[in-house]
Amino acid sequence: MNMKHIIPLLAASVLMTAACTHDLDTNMVSDVIGFATTTNITEPSLLIDGIDISVLKSGKGQATSETAKVSIAAFTQSELDEYNEANGTDFLLAPSGKYTLERTELDFAVEDSRQILHVDWDKNYFFNTNDGGAHYVIALKISESSIKLDSLRSFLLIRPVLSKVGFQHRDIRNFYPDEKMSEEVSEYEGTAKIDNPISTSDVTVNLLIDNSLIPAISEERKVDYKQAPDGLFTLSEDKVVIKAGESFGYFKFSVDYRVLFDSEGEFKEKGVKYIVPLRMADTEPVLIGKDSLSVGYVIVNISDDSTVEPPVGQEISIIHGPWNILEGKDTHIGNDPACPQPGWYSNYNTSKLVDWNFTNSTTDATVNGYWGSWYWTEPEFPMVFVFELDQEYIFGGFNKVDASGVQGQFQDFEVYTAREYAGEDTKWVLAAKGNTGHRGWQQFGDGSNVEDILNRFSYPIPGKEDEAGVFNYTRGKYIKFVIVKKSGAYPDIKGGYLSEFYARGWTM
Repeated sequence: MNMKHIIPLLAASVLMTAACTHDLDTNMVSDVIGFATTTNITEPSLLIDGIDISVLKSGKGQATSETAKVSIAAFTQSELDEYNEANGTDFLLAPSGKYTLERTELDFAVEDSRQILHVDWDKNYFFNTNDGGAHYVIALKISESSIKLDSLRSFLLIRPVLSKVGFQHRDIRNFYPDEKMSEEVSEYEGTAKIDNPISTSDVTVNLLIDNSLIPAISEERKVDYKQAPDGLFTLSEDKVVIKAGESFGYFKFSVDYRVLFDSEGEFKEKGVKYIVPLRMADTEPVLIGKDSLSVGYVIVNISDDSTVEPPVGQEISIIHGPWNILEGKDTHIGNDPACPQPGWYSNYNTSKLVDWNFTNSTTDATVNGYWGSWYWTEPEFPMVFVFELDQEYIFGGFNKVDASGVQGQFQDFEVYTAREYAGEDTKWVLAAKGNTGHRGWQQFGDGSNVEDILNRFSYPIPGKEDEAGVFNYTRGKYIKFVIVKKSGAYPDIKGGYLSEFYARGWTM
């Protein structure tokens, strides 16, 4: 091998390495010191045994062998006032005797990048002040440093917060028994929550039935609630446990519907609302607060029809298909007597009305997500569809979703619900009736962004502008959806399309 060619290559390699090292050293920032945080505020549960906070040294490394000195101190009142004014907060400075710092002086050797110190606090003090609505903080700052201070990470506010428990919903459950349940005893589950989970221990909350609360809730809701008869409601255990680090805990209770019926299988009382107030009592650990949902209610409604009241404190949810089609299965564009391609157009069938698929494809009918009415022949009105859902719901609203074409062609609807389906003998209850209105034509797109589709093409039945519209809270497992007539928005087009029909409400 010719050595005279290798030596120049090695020399060039050394020069390149030296150049890279120099560039790396030049481009890296000088050492800076700061708390290892990006938010400047942390809110641990006051129940834990303090927290470890980190002070971080970052940069290219010290050029000397000297140890860097860093001092930690508390905010002054004027410094906290300045922070409050700049951030719109109302924090109060925790007295120095109500917390402890493991140390206030930190030494960073050349090779050190992080130092950790422990901060602890007086749990009773922060519990009492939090429970009273005050917001005390342990406000720390880096007061001195022999290394440049990172101004964005120069301070840290520690706010030990009160963990509060409550029921997930104010109305834990609403029940609407019927005569078929005269021999039934059912077990159910309720949910308790904690807003700031405790990582170090389980939280146990004792539960009490407190009938003394019935007059107050009756007055608040303007409803004549009655105390539940003996034996109707039973707690399986009089406590709920929220496991360490978790946000929810669960408890079981049973409802003995037999108590409501006489020997003939008839309700002993009708038109009555029984209520069971559950109150959260003692907790373990003791230093746990109660939120506004620390009292919850189990309600048993005895009524003759399917009208209901919405549950209190429960967020309404979308109730959508796929659903079973009991009536109207053949009412679609593929069955138009004048349809030129029945096989292809039959893909726009009634199942697409409740399939929760918004795909807009003009080339592949098998994947599209919308229904079409007769299109070449004038549709026969009203068009009626009956759907069977997976379970019984309380209904709080209904929506139609326009498709990509002929938007706003159908705006007048009626919706009925029922608890049982018996064909022509079904006892339907009017849930919604009216005009949805129309916001004008918009580009639909491919239908892949469901949230965007619902924001732009979904219309409640009836719309807010329909002063003659009707809406009633109802319950049931069956929905009759009626398209009453065309809107006249497209006088030269006989038919139209809908992308979806869905409901909004609550599980029972």
